[in-house]
Amino acid sequence: MKNTQYLVQIGSRWYCRVRWPKEVWGTLGDGSFKKSLGTDSHSEAVTRLPGALHEFQSRVAKAKAHQLESAHRTPKGLPSARRRQGGETPRPPRRFSIG
Repeated sequence: MKNTQYLVQIGSRWYCRVRWPKEVWGTLGDGSFKKSLGTDSHSEAVTRLPGALHEFQSRVAKAKAHQLESAHRTPKGLPSARRRQGGETPRPPRRFSIG
C-alpha cells in the first residue's frame, strides 16, 4: 500500500495537506500546504498525491532560496522586517501576585 499520510478527506473531496517546515515559516507562514486533488475517489487521490507532494517540495525549495537570497541582501544593523512594517515586539505577560 502506498503512503497516504498526507491525504485528508473534507466532505467528499480529497486533499493533500502537509505542514510547512519550521525553517520556512517566515516566508510561507506556520500553517499548512493544502491542495485539492480534485476527486472524491480514494484510489484516484492516492494516484494524484505524488504530484501534489512535488508541488509542496518545490514551494519549500523556492522559499528557502528566497530566504537565502534576502539574507545575503539585507545589510546588518537594519531593524527586523516586523519593526519596519510598523509591528511591535510583543511584551511578556504581566505577572500578578495573589495576596
